[in-house]
Amino acid sequence: MSDIISFVLADLRYTPIRDCCLDAAVSLDTVQNIQGNGLYVEKIIKDYIKESTRIVKPARKVVLGTRYPVPRNKAQGVFMEFRLFKSKLEYVLWETQSRYHFEYELISWFKKSGLRKIEAEIIEHNIPYPTDVRIHANNRINSRLKQIEPYATRVKLEDEFHKLLETLDKYGEEWLPTLIIDGTKVTTGKK
Repeated sequence: MSDIISFVLADLRYTPIRDCCLDAAVSLDTVQNIQGNGLYVEKIIKDYIKESTRIVKPARKVVLGTRYPVPRNKAQGVFMEFRLFKSKLEYVLWETQSRYHFEYELISWFKKSGLRKIEAEIIEHNIPYPTDVRIHANNRINSRLKQIEPYATRVKLEDEFHKLLETLDKYGEEWLPTLIIDGTKVTTGKK
């Protein structure tokens, strides 16, 4: 098995892997967690897609899975509201933030990297967000709220967070659907 699977720790944008050597490049639930200012985050993701295209063999796939940022029901809306609130905290604390990306953006970036036969699929889960994960996430939010200055900003954000918790109690929280985009690397004509 060790000759089939190996792990490489590297920057998403610059991997120490030679050109055209992998059968596929797959990323699941990664891009929505990349932080930075808006344009910088987009550049990282575009560079990641280009790098993934570089390292896969011709006629092979690059696959990217991320949360689809359009809630289909109230519980998914709660999940999205919490995610947007966490993004707001990231910005207030560090002036960076992560975000979800829409299908049209990702397809455009796949095309620009030279991928073709691009397909997109939205997969519904209907899975409640796990309570233990929610508790951990809410504890993390509370600890971040304590770091915010000035005090008036903290109070305003704490009030917003408590309203989100009330919405959570009312509707529950459910995973957003998954958006899967895949594209095929164009063959170069070389053997």
